[in-house]
Amino acid sequence: MNQTQAALVMVLGAIAVLALMWWGWKNRQQRTAPLVAELPTTPSDLGNTIYGPIPGIYVSTTTHGDWLNRINAHTLGDRSTVTVTVHQTGVYLDRPSATGIFIPHHTITGAALTPGIAGKFTGKDGITVISWTIPTPQGDAVELDTGIRTTHKKDKTPLIDAITTLQGQAKESQ
Repeated sequence: MNQTQAALVMVLGAIAVLALMWWGWKNRQQRTAPLVAELPTTPSDLGNTIYGPIPGIYVSTTTHGDWLNRINAHTLGDRSTVTVTVHQTGVYLDRPSATGIFIPHHTITGAALTPGIAGKFTGKDGITVISWTIPTPQGDAVELDTGIRTTHKKDKTPLIDAITTLQGQAKESQ
């Protein structure tokens, strides 16, 4: 085998690996679609800003407690830059390279710091996780965890506090 043939085999192998990765990603999108009917609609008026905007990286969304089970439906598995803002009506994740995500205040079940989630491991509480529920196409609900890595460490605790406050206000109004 000469160098040209060896290079051709390498290129074809790389193309095959990339095609298999793409196929696996699309397959996961189909498998996770039954978990999420559709994303909540972002209201035209988000209300007063409680905290933010905070720059960071949107890491991924997973099923609650199973941080290796990434949800790929509705671009929830697409890592991107994010600007997080906590409003009276909920938390808005503005993702310029993917669909923005609005988490209504009444769906939030918790917020915490963790060392990692699907797609990122930082160690020592580097990821902010927002736990929330969303209806499934079958009519029941599934709890999700959405991971965000804030650009500045100083934003992690105030973000958790703002989300916890928002969660408490939503419980009081029910």
